[in-house]
Amino acid sequence: MSRTCGIASSVAQRHKRLERIVQKLARPSSTRLSVMQDIAGVRVAVRSLDELRRLEEHICSQWMSERAYTAGAVRRVVDYIDLPRETGYRAVHLIVSYNGRDAELQLRTEAQHTWAEAVEEVSRAISVELKAGEIPAEINEFFVEVGEVVFDIDFGHTVKWERTLDLRPWGSDLSLTVAT
Repeated sequence: MSRTCGIASSVAQRHKRLERIVQKLARPSSTRLSVMQDIAGVRVAVRSLDELRRLEEHICSQWMSERAYTAGAVRRVVDYIDLPRETGYRAVHLIVSYNGRDAELQLRTEAQHTWAEAVEEVSRAISVELKAGEIPAEINEFFVEVGEVVFDIDFGHTVKWERTLDLRPWGSDLSLTVAT
């Protein structure tokens, strides 16, 4: 889809890990497995916020119209750019139905994608599921700040910022430095 509207992108499939599915189903506010929308999905990273919005508009116009040429449809749009998660996460999620199955299409800028990959890496390094809210306050503050920097970068602002997160207190030998 990104090629049809002249946008360069990197695309990767994403399967939710079984452990994560079980954790999600165990939550008090959990949903049934049969209606879980994000077990499978695709991540698309584009260079800029403008390109992300153009791609979102293109996909929605093609898949929300009655003239959609596929068996798919966009069922819901969740905009975490305008309303980021408490963790600092930003992206646009399109919940699509294709051949009777739901999947999640995550649209991100390259900066947002780098942020999300760093969260995944830290989660693995300290064996904590940061996305599920199992996040120590210092790490949460770090990623919220980085999320704000990513937001500024996506809007073309020049940002001078540097911070290091030392993960030794959580049993990892890693440290993460972000500098712009």
